[in-house]
Amino acid sequence: GKNKLKLFTVGRLDVASEGLILVTNDGDFAQRVIHPSRGMDKEYHVSVDPALTSQDLQRINQGIELEDGVFTPLKVTARDHGRTVIFVIHEGRNRIIRRVFEKLGYCVKRLVRARIGGLELGSLKPGQWIELTREEMRRCFDV
Repeated sequence: GKNKLKLFTVGRLDVASEGLILVTNDGDFAQRVIHPSRGMDKEYHVSVDPALTSQDLQRINQGIELEDGVFTPLKVTARDHGRTVIFVIHEGRNRIIRRVFEKLGYCVKRLVRARIGGLELGSLKPGQWIELTREEMRRCFDV
């Protein structure tokens, strides 16, 4: 038969989000990278309206009660007077960041995944891609 190449994505982005997504033909690698026990951290840059208050920033860092349990990010910082919020998380519950802002009454204008593990989006534009060497994969994902 034909040798079909099966591709796996590492993590997922909802339809309104953008940013880094990892595609591999190595299913074992994909499983190792996304397995929660690895605690692979991901960084998101979120533009919100209105600007995030310091009180709400503190609330998020202390943990927010959502309908599927408390969500406590690894780290949340605000830039640009609270208009941009940087989230570092290692869990992937569905639409988790959007749900935090919905709960607090903010509108998410843009949500970009900027990093997975040691791999950064950098200056890649939508639709652009690069191929990683084995060495880069080892360095970025410790596998």
